[in-house]
Amino acid sequence: MLKIQIYGSGCDKCKQLAANVDAAAKKLGLEFELEKVTDINAITDAGIMMTPALGINGKVLCTGKLLSPDEAEKYLLAAGSSVASAGETDKQKGQQEGGAKAGACCCDSAPKPQEPSCGCGCGCGSGSGGKKVLTAVLLLFVLLSVAMMVIRESRGKAAAASDTNTAQTAAAIPVNKDILTVYYFHGNMRCMTCNKFEKLTIETLQKRFADQLANGDMALKIINTDVAENEHFIKDFQLTTKSVVLQKGDQVKNLEEIWTIIRQSDDEFMAYLEREIKGMAEAQ
Repeated sequence: MLKIQIYGSGCDKCKQLAANVDAAAKKLGLEFELEKVTDINAITDAGIMMTPALGINGKVLCTGKLLSPDEAEKYLLAAGSSVASAGETDKQKGQQEGGAKAGACCCDSAPKPQEPSCGCGCGCGSGSGGKKVLTAVLLLFVLLSVAMMVIRESRGKAAAASDTNTAQTAAAIPVNKDILTVYYFHGNMRCMTCNKFEKLTIETLQKRFADQLANGDMALKIINTDVAENEHFIKDFQLTTKSVVLQKGDQVKNLEEIWTIIRQSDDEFMAYLEREIKGMAEAQ
């Protein structure tokens, strides 16, 4: 039986991928179980940076792409063949072991020499399996290093923007001076951290500023800056990366610290955002 995992936050693309894979598996007459993994921690633990993603039998096969039913069939067929091959291999191995036991002699019980191990219990010194583990660890280290460099560069550019420039660009945007607007800016390509920013920002406003939203004193705007009509926001707010921006009248604050705060717990992120919003609301 194939165990299929669909990784994603539950967006339309994630739901469509699940539907396409389900249809493809049924068309092929496969015996399968389909699991929708929506927990952000579980998704990141699987090493997935972009969703939706497809996994089969615990192995992630495709990320950041909405597969068509035909494309899904190819992955399912390949996975099905692998399972069948593994089963045949296990059968042959069992037969060989059985034959070996039948013709075994006393020397078979002699201890076999083992390859050296690092002692960590991971088997990193035991043949090709250890090499694969070491390669995976090194690759992960390189990816994390590159990600940190990109984040630091983006934050450095944002810090270089002067308060004068911010005030000038903010004045060019038509606003209702009586309303505090919370913006979340994103692009077409969205990583798990970007999705988490949006999720926690929405939760913060819905849970802690429900009255202000209801009576019109506060507004939340989720904006895709890759859409042509929204590109002006990049210049208006001097955006250098995905961010949460607060605006009330002529006052504007770019909450660049979210890239650091997001590493803490969800409650700490929401508490930080609540303090910043209250500070902006009470400033005038």
